[in-house]
Amino acid sequence: MKLGVVSAYDSSNPSFPEEAQPFIDYVKDRHDVHLISPVSYNGQDGVVDSFDVSGSVVTRQKLADFDSIYFGLVGKNILSLNQTHCFSDQLAQIGSLLSEIETYAPNSLVNPLETIYSNTSKQYLLDLDLPFISTTRIRDLDDLKTLHSDDQGYIAKPLVAERAQGTIVLDGSLSDQDLESYFHRYHEVQSLIGTNENMQPTQGIIVQPYQNDFLTTGEKKVGVVNGNVTLSRVAVPKDSHGYEVVSVSRGARMLPYAVTDLEQELCMHAYSKFNEAFGASYLRVDLVGEGNHLKINELEAINPSFATRNGLELYTPEQLRYHNECLEQALLSAVRERV
Repeated sequence: MKLGVVSAYDSSNPSFPEEAQPFIDYVKDRHDVHLISPVSYNGQDGVVDSFDVSGSVVTRQKLADFDSIYFGLVGKNILSLNQTHCFSDQLAQIGSLLSEIETYAPNSLVNPLETIYSNTSKQYLLDLDLPFISTTRIRDLDDLKTLHSDDQGYIAKPLVAERAQGTIVLDGSLSDQDLESYFHRYHEVQSLIGTNENMQPTQGIIVQPYQNDFLTTGEKKVGVVNGNVTLSRVAVPKDSHGYEVVSVSRGARMLPYAVTDLEQELCMHAYSKFNEAFGASYLRVDLVGEGNHLKINELEAINPSFATRNGLELYTPEQLRYHNECLEQALLSAVRERV
């Protein structure tokens, strides 16, 4: 199989994201693996620059020649070079790459184009019938100010963002000027992705009641690949003094975590319902709460960080091998379905 992996790389100093290393090491001896960077793909007439993993060289490749293109490692950091890459900061470039794929290799993506375009936005939180944390969309600045003064406490986040970018806590601590600035930055700004008007998500702001479980039991992040729950971890705050955004980008810690039967059942239900709407071979389900009070915080079908880079000590070698095996089978299944 000729496999394209949409991911950052540095061609001058052959390096790519540490999180990509375990999966690439797993597949590179059996498959022809190339990295395609959304920033430097240099596409023209369906031909792109790509990083040949086996030779550690950049070559020109036809998109149509790839059996599968895995859009799951874009935006990962190259820690050894102190380089950071973020999906939501690269929307224009990603849109250009997807347009090239849409024209020359529309069926090559493992998770379909429609899924990638749609999941750019968190609109699914408003549309899908799943036990999400209660989510509403901000209509105007007065909505934001009213919730900010509510004793309940809320989290506000942009519809189009990742790694907690633009996520704030509405707990009465922000000034009116801060709220106005936040509102005008994220309310009704067209995102820069997609060529099909029906696939272009619109920026906006959503809010959710703050869950105290973020501070006590943390946020569980569960990978579902090819219909199997593979890897799971939990993000917990470094301290729990008042409301805070529990995200690794904000200083939360990642710890190993074994899902319960109820959590696994909910993740599989979410995977099934998401597939009814969009279609996905891989997904990450973020959970908060315990037992019968479980809620889904978010789903990630474009750029799911499974946190697989070496040195984190989150998974056993057997767990990581199983995850990579399931992911390889998902890629092969996508190829077989197209034949």
